[in-house]
Amino acid sequence: MESATATNNRDPGLQPERTRLAWSRTLYVLVIESLLFIRVGWLKHLPLITGAGVMLVCLAAVMVGVKRYARSAQPSPHRAFTLQQRHWLFRFMSFILLIASAMMCFSVLNTCLESRLL
Repeated sequence: MESATATNNRDPGLQPERTRLAWSRTLYVLVIESLLFIRVGWLKHLPLITGAGVMLVCLAAVMVGVKRYARSAQPSPHRAFTLQQRHWLFRFMSFILLIASAMMCFSVLNTCLESRLL
């Protein structure tokens, strides 16, 4: 009985705030990581690593744009993302992440083959 009243008195605004903060931290780490990839790729003359870093910066820019659009759409529900739009955004971001990961794997494999470690 107490658990039912405890859940009814819970503040519903805490979970969305924690989720927003977690995504903000994820975005921050993505930007730092992608800039590190660009720097290492540029200094070591590894174009695939540099390209992967650039793709991750583009992914971060898309995430910032989506976040700002969603935040501005809060007052007007007709501007909010539909379920189909969210699915396409998720697919697009997953595809960019997959391509960036493949580029990094090919670069590591190429470096190993050049130094005959593999």
